[in-house]
Amino acid sequence: MQYISPGLSCRATEIVPLIDISDVYNVSMGMDPQEFIIRRNRHGATAYFASRHRELIVKVCVMELLYICGSLLSRAFDLPKDA
Repeated sequence: MQYISPGLSCRATEIVPLIDISDVYNVSMGMDPQEFIIRRNRHGATAYFASRHRELIVKVCVMELLYICGSLLSRAFDLPKDA
């Protein structure tokens, strides 16, 4: 939450597509106990986020990344049935 003036604040929301994520994990030594990190594929950018739903967000992202990697690997090694 960012405070703009007395009685007025704003909150930024960033949508990160799963295809842009290379890694996601909890921060154990951060200042905020709800903090987690998302590393992006492009430009190696690291983004820090905090959410009261941190555990669920990290778990879902990791599971989706594993699913995507598994799908790509199975396609890469799938041989034609004629071979």
